Amino acid sequence: MPLKKLHKYLILIVSATFLASCVLQLQPEENENIDQQAARETFSAYKYALLNNLGKDAADLISEKTIQHYAHLRSLALAASIDELNQLSAYNKFVVLNMRHSISGSLLQQMSAKDIFAFGVNQEWISKEDVAPYNIGIISVYGAYASAELLRGTRNTDTFLEFLNEDGVWRINLQPILKKASQDFTAQVAGQNIKNENAMILTIIESISGKKPAESIWIPVIDTRSIVSDQATGGTTENNEKEMTQ
Repeated sequence: MPLKKLHKYLILIVSATFLASCVLQLQPEENENIDQQAARETFSAYKYALLNNLGKDAADLISEKTIQHYAHLRSLALAASIDELNQLSAYNKFVVLNMRHSISGSLLQQMSAKDIFAFGVNQEWISKEDVAPYNIGIISVYGAYASAELLRGTRNTDTFLEFLNEDGVWRINLQPILKKASQDFTAQVAGQNIKNENAMILTIIESISGKKPAESIWIPVIDTRSIVSDQATGGTTENNEKEMTQ
C-alpha cells in the first residue's frame, strides 16, 4: 500500500476507533426491556457528548476497564524509555507518543486517565464526519453485560460494541474495539523495521496535529517507573500489552 494511502487509512483507524463506538442512535425498539433502553440511552448521551466536545461527560460513560487501559497508557507516556516504547505494539506506541506530543509533561503528570480521555474528546482527536454513518443494531443483554452490532448505515461491520453494568449504570466498554484497532494498525505496518515504523508513526502524528513532533517525544517525562503498578493500570505493562495484541 502506498505510504500516502497508508497514512490516510491509519488516520481513519485512529479517528474512528479511539472512540469508535460513538454511533448514531437508533429509535428504541418497542419491545426493548429496561436494560436495553438504558444502554441505548447511554449511547445517545455518549454521542451527544462527543459531538459537542463534552469530554468529561463522555469519560463518565466509559467502563472502568477502559479507564484502567488509559491509566496504563498514561503511565507509559510518563515513564517508558525508548527501548520500552519499541516493545509495544505499533498502535499503543502511537497512542503513547501522541500523548507526549499533545500534552505537556507537567500537565500529563497532573491528569488522571479520565482527564486524558476527556482531553482527547475536547481536542477532537476523532473525526466527527466519521461518526455520522454509524448506527447500532439490536442490543442483547446477558446479566451485567450487553452487546450490539455496529452498523454502517444498514450494513453489518462484524464489530460488536460492549456495555458493562457498573453499580447500576450501563457504560461503554471500549476494550474490544481498542484491541481490534491495535491489531489493524499494527498489521498495516507489519514488516517494517523499527526505524521505519517509528518514522511512520511520527508522520501520522504530525498529519493529525499539524505540528512536527520534537525529538524529546522519546524521552520519559519522569525518571521512575514506580507509578506503573497493578493498582494504577489494572496489570503490569507486559500483561496489558499482551492483552491488547492477542
